[in-house]
Amino acid sequence: TYNGQLVLENSVTVNASQFDALGGIDGGEGYSLAVNAGTSTLAGVSNVVDLSVTGSTSLNGSIATSGNQSYSGGVTLLGNATVTATNLSVGGVVDGVGNTLTVTPAAGQIGINGLAATNLTQLTVTGDAAIAGTITTIGGNQAYQGNVTLAGATELGGTAATFASGIEGAGNDLTLNFTQASV
Repeated sequence: TYNGQLVLENSVTVNASQFDALGGIDGGEGYSLAVNAGTSTLAGVSNVVDLSVTGSTSLNGSIATSGNQSYSGGVTLLGNATVTATNLSVGGVVDGVGNTLTVTPAAGQIGINGLAATNLTQLTVTGDAAIAGTITTIGGNQAYQGNVTLAGATELGGTAATFASGIEGAGNDLTLNFTQASV
């Protein structure tokens, strides 16, 4: 457990049963972090290139990388969270616990390949996104503020959805399962 800010001086792989960075993580001059732990808590990440976490993860605050973020297990939001990355991959379910999740592209557009979420009040994608797989927000809304391109067969579901700039199918199938949707 790190209560103060953890500053990376090299790319690091952490192997532990539990990893908690409660004071945040600074990637220093742009290093990557891989965490192989049963449980992890990340309360803020900045200046990291790539972030990969195995096991269950709790997130809070801004989790910003200039590259990819991958979480092999479930993710629990301890508060409203903003994820900034080039690509986002979550192997388990995101439990919003009544919080919001904002996803922002690090540069250009963000790739999201499947994202199952429950108890999110809102999923907001602030920029352009290439999406594929199943993206559901049980009990919450989805808002896409930039251009959305389907990178493969895609199924979106939840309470309501808005697509400010529409959806480019790129020859892929799209299934919408919303109570309300605005395109």
